[in-house]
Amino acid sequence: MQVTELEQAYTKAEQEASFTLTPEERAATQTLAGDLSALWQAETTTYADQKQLLRLAIESVQLNGVSQPGWIELQIRWRSGVVTRLEVKRIQRGEWSLKTPVQVVARIHELAANLSYAQIAKELNAAGWHTAFGRPFTSQHVGYICRRDGCGHKGHRALGDADQTRV
Repeated sequence: MQVTELEQAYTKAEQEASFTLTPEERAATQTLAGDLSALWQAETTTYADQKQLLRLAIESVQLNGVSQPGWIELQIRWRSGVVTRLEVKRIQRGEWSLKTPVQVVARIHELAANLSYAQIAKELNAAGWHTAFGRPFTSQHVGYICRRDGCGHKGHRALGDADQTRV
């Protein structure tokens, strides 16, 4: 008995929720649907409107970040029945972090064999180079890059090094 009541309530709610478009409204809707790009890019279309358009157009989205290491597979099922498949490269740790320009690192490697960290910093600053944060180079910054990359032999060393020289 309860199932029948629920079915009747559902049918009644469906009928009450339905509406009919006038011929003018139907024509306007078809015109808009024919040029979604213009609707999407219109100055009057807000981000909330765009979000609502996507919700109306997309049936489901599935993500698979396991089967291909370093990649995320997306599958978008549109309400029209079309399925779009995409593969997106997964962002690696540190990929978006600020980095010292490659040319500067190469120059540090060249100079590290013969100059101290302070001398290298002075030369980089004189050439107009800056760190990833836009600051002048210091011996500490140069030293970090040299230690990280395993190059150079002059400058500040860890305590206990027998050949430590002060500059």
